[in-house]
Amino acid sequence: LYREKLSALPDYITIVAAVSFKNDMSMEEVIEFDNSLRDGHITWVGVRNSSANVQQLPLCGFKLHQSGLVFDKQNNTYPDLDIKGGIKTTSNLENHFTSMLRFLDDQYTAGTCIELHGNSSSQSYFKEVLDYVENNGIYSYGCYVTGSPQTFLELLDSETVEQIWSQDAWFNFN
Repeated sequence: LYREKLSALPDYITIVAAVSFKNDMSMEEVIEFDNSLRDGHITWVGVRNSSANVQQLPLCGFKLHQSGLVFDKQNNTYPDLDIKGGIKTTSNLENHFTSMLRFLDDQYTAGTCIELHGNSSSQSYFKEVLDYVENNGIYSYGCYVTGSPQTFLELLDSETVEQIWSQDAWFNFN
């Protein structure tokens, strides 16, 4: 039914969907997956922050194609905190994610970070996630993809995709 509905959509529709992977992907595999998306791209990468059976809340990850404005001093202290406009490599994506965690943990320590909602251990959350990824590596369990109906028709046949949950859609007349 999902395939039939996607096939009926015109190509000027843009869709955002959450995509889960059958197996966790390394950052190298995430880059390859993003590069394989015809008429689409990953907008957010979910990073495993605890064992495969339980995800610590809130979920965490990063935007693959932007990281915001960061001053040189911050980028010197936190390598690859800003990778906007840079070439995406396994190394700088991993540095980017761990630098974000270190930056946020440092802000908690300094008392300048906004508390996380719904997490009783918010003071230690970023440090716990940092410890987890430093011990287990940085892997993605899924991502948000933005693309055309054809992008998602192709993902339905992908060996790496477990499930797709449509989140949003809009007309794109550009």
